[in-house]
Amino acid sequence: MSAGIRDIERLNSRQLENVKRRQDREIKTLENSHQNYKAELKKTHDSEIVDIQDQNLRQIANENHKKEKVLEEMKAHLENSQKLTDKELKALKNMTVEERDKLHTKLVEERLKVNEDHELYLDELNYRFQNKSKQVNQEGKSQIEDMTQNMRTNYSEQEAYYNNKINQQKNQFNETYSKETNKQKTIKDQTERQFKADRLATNQRQQIEIAKLTTTHTDAVKTRDTEFRKGLKEQDVFFEKKFEHNLGTHNEHLKNLDEVHDKVLVKMKTDLSKELIASQNRANDPFYEFTELKPRVNEYPDRVEIHVPVPEHAKQDLQITFNGKEAILNFNRRYNDSKKSEDGTVNKVNKIETFNTRIQTGSYLDPKSVKGTYNDGIMSYVVKTT
Repeated sequence: MSAGIRDIERLNSRQLENVKRRQDREIKTLENSHQNYKAELKKTHDSEIVDIQDQNLRQIANENHKKEKVLEEMKAHLENSQKLTDKELKALKNMTVEERDKLHTKLVEERLKVNEDHELYLDELNYRFQNKSKQVNQEGKSQIEDMTQNMRTNYSEQEAYYNNKINQQKNQFNETYSKETNKQKTIKDQTERQFKADRLATNQRQQIEIAKLTTTHTDAVKTRDTEFRKGLKEQDVFFEKKFEHNLGTHNEHLKNLDEVHDKVLVKMKTDLSKELIASQNRANDPFYEFTELKPRVNEYPDRVEIHVPVPEHAKQDLQITFNGKEAILNFNRRYNDSKKSEDGTVNKVNKIETFNTRIQTGSYLDPKSVKGTYNDGIMSYVVKTT
């Protein structure tokens, strides 16, 4: 009889070990699933944060683009009011930079706050999971202890009631074991359902928080846009009044200038009539004959070409200089000669010619890139534009 009881004890101990192993496996699977869920949550949070950052940066870029367009229109409209408009445009640019920095700092703070809320929620979820796993372990241990106590009582009864009672105890043990396994399965199913429900609830909460953040952000952007437009309208009204005042003063000044202009015209007419008489008198004098250089200019997107007809013996006397968009041609030459006539008189000629031609171009010229070539009586210069 003692051998049969030992066999039963061995079987019961094996069954208990199997139950413990199953519970350990289930706990490990629960821990692995929890770790996987944490990793998935972290990935989704990171992706959501990146999306929010991209959206915020796009909105900032759009706002800056709109503000830059408005500033360009303001600049084109206010250039007529000269010095005052430059100061106001600088102030507006500084304001836009400050607003963009403030918006950027606010978005960074909101993003940090969202990260902190997500981390707190993850810590809370981890704490709840650990408490739940501890509770499951404690319930399993208490059930195992109850089972061992029942088995011991059953063993004592079996020793008292011999072999017939042992068979009854076997049947009872099998029933209790099946009940315990069913209990374990129900507990496991309940924990899985609770875990899924918690996961869905957290996802819904996160979506609601993200929707709230987006609505608050769009409302803030709208309020800033309306305030900025109000400021622009007030500035337009201020500058229109100022422009009307300046226009009145300019019209009065123009009237005075017209009166002075009429007086100057009368004086210029009298002076021109005198100069015309003097020029007619010296038109036949070869000393006063006017000659000029006749350059030909070709402008291209990346360069300017200047062609000047010059005799070959005088090509060294031609020089070219540049000042911004202006090309200046300087042609200086000297002629000395003397001739003795038959009666002994000596005639000397000392002639100095200076030509200065200024050519206006449509783009800035680079003096360092000038290249000059001479071919068939034409001096050619090629200058790069900047």
